[in-house]
Amino acid sequence: MAMGDAYVIARELERYAGDYQRAFQSYETFLKPIIISKQDSAARFSKIFVPTARSRMWLRRLVIRLVFSRLLIGFGLSGFGSKSVLERYH
Repeated sequence: MAMGDAYVIARELERYAGDYQRAFQSYETFLKPIIISKQDSAARFSKIFVPTARSRMWLRRLVIRLVFSRLLIGFGLSGFGSKSVLERYH
């Protein structure tokens, strides 16, 4: 993510001929929805692994085993870096 972000800000600085205020604004406008989406996804995903007072350890273990089973491993990992910032930038 950091490498993609660096590429985007470099392109924006080039696009705005070094006008860093406009470049940073454009950079933020482009990346903010992506970052918010990733943060929301991480918060939802963490609920599987971080037990709460209402969760049960056995249920958490069962879900983890299912997600990482041979049958579901592709689906379980599909959310990890499946969309690059650079794919959305071009």
